[in-house]
Amino acid sequence: MRLLGFIFILVSLMVGIGSNLSSFIDAPSLIFVIPGALALLLFAGQDVGNMFGAVFSADATSEQLTAAADAWEHTGIYAQAMGGIGTIIGLVLMLKNMDDPAALGPGMAIALLTVFYGLFVAYAVALPLQTRLRSRAAG
Repeated sequence: MRLLGFIFILVSLMVGIGSNLSSFIDAPSLIFVIPGALALLLFAGQDVGNMFGAVFSADATSEQLTAAADAWEHTGIYAQAMGGIGTIIGLVLMLKNMDDPAALGPGMAIALLTVFYGLFVAYAVALPLQTRLRSRAAG
């Protein structure tokens, strides 16, 4: 069933994005959100190794699963925070270039895509993993 859910997510994204996939790829936004969330996890003292290890381990203990679920919960929060910060950065870049309409696009891309990436990481990656790990920890 999990594989089916993953396939439905991919199909939904492909239908929604259509032939505009390249419009949704912005390296600065992606680099800001994902490594930024990872940096915040490390700064908060989360065990990132256990976070990924528990997802793929069949014999993780209940404590490891709970700690990993907590880390994935924080990942969602941090990814959304980095998306919000990226939006502000994008808006500042946009407003800085108001006199040059051609320069508005990159700032707008950063402003919107950082939110998209943050929400995607939070709700399409971190929340399902957190939910799955908590259910495994419960028994």
